[in-house]
Amino acid sequence: MKIKDPSEAVLELEDKPEAYLLNDYEDAAIRWITENGTRQYFRKFKGKKEFPTERSNRIVFDAILGMDEIEKSAYDSF
Repeated sequence: MKIKDPSEAVLELEDKPEAYLLNDYEDAAIRWITENGTRQYFRKFKGKKEFPTERSNRIVFDAILGMDEIEKSAYDSF
């Protein structure tokens, strides 16, 4: 079994037009969507409403590196 290079896995994840991630340490969930070639990031904390955020935000960055992808339904109920 070949182990995937983590940097390749991150690139594959970021190639997705839409994704939902969990940052368990910060108790935060991240979502991104790509529309008309523009990516928008959103963040929410457990039980709170989502709000726009930047890719450069540490919580978003950590979630991407952690690659803990979740289903849309898990994000919606977070």
